[in-house]
Amino acid sequence: MANREGYLSRAAYNSSTGNWTRVTNFVNAKARTPIAAATANFEYYAGQKAYSFPAGDHEASVVYLDGQNYLNEWVFADPGDELGYAGSLTKQKEIAHETTQLGFYWPQLVYQGLSGEVRTESFECHHKDQCWNQRVLDTAAPSNGTQLVEIPAGNNLSSTALFYQEENGRFDYYTENGNEEVHLLQNAIFSDLIPTNASIASFSTTRSDDPADESLKIYLLWQDINGTIQMSWTDSDDGWKGPVTHPAFAGADKDTALTCLTGPTFPGFPLQPGNELSRCYFQTGLALREVSFDGESWDVVGVVPIDY
Repeated sequence: MANREGYLSRAAYNSSTGNWTRVTNFVNAKARTPIAAATANFEYYAGQKAYSFPAGDHEASVVYLDGQNYLNEWVFADPGDELGYAGSLTKQKEIAHETTQLGFYWPQLVYQGLSGEVRTESFECHHKDQCWNQRVLDTAAPSNGTQLVEIPAGNNLSSTALFYQEENGRFDYYTENGNEEVHLLQNAIFSDLIPTNASIASFSTTRSDDPADESLKIYLLWQDINGTIQMSWTDSDDGWKGPVTHPAFAGADKDTALTCLTGPTFPGFPLQPGNELSRCYFQTGLALREVSFDGESWDVVGVVPIDY
């Protein structure tokens, strides 16, 4: 998050110790910048000559805007320096709309360009040091500043899903399946229930323990007009279920930011079964609350330590 001095800070969780550690003031960013983060597994790219990574196994890539609305990337390698370093996307000087939000699931970043169009930056190294590739998505006309939430819609990253809001206020669900681009679900119930400019978040889990099963459960969370966080989900081909809410979300600030985690998947690297990473985060007073989902119900995990 950006603190009062305009610097980004981070809190990192160690699953072995159960402890959070804080790193503050690692880079300057635009005031109230959107922030998106994703993780990359270096095994994805083993043996491919055009890719070059630091020593380690994984990296976390954090994308934000600077004062001129250029996309900037900051990378934390694991293992590596806890302060991180500037990523290769920063060097490309890609400019975004001043009100853009960011959606990010490795290897694709989604944002709005200067005319409000939805653009992507996809990490694919066709040549050494030329790895981020831009294109415009064929979405319906989005509202400026729409929330952009991207998740895997199929295991082994066989398809991706993007939630966003159209100019007419309708919430849309845009999917890509290989080279095929389709509008999968223009669900009227979302437009009836989700207020304009509402905070939304999403996450995916497997439907079965079979690594070859590419079907995923998809969960969508949003804050309704009363400030209550609601959840709908799809776990079959029969459409969406819900919405429901849960006491774990009680006390969420009105207009809080809302974000959730989805584990990594990539072609040949299926999303792992289980709900260990099914966690969401939102603001309640001066606390950043963490809640976890076990597939049936939600629990309050605690408060993430942050600096303001």
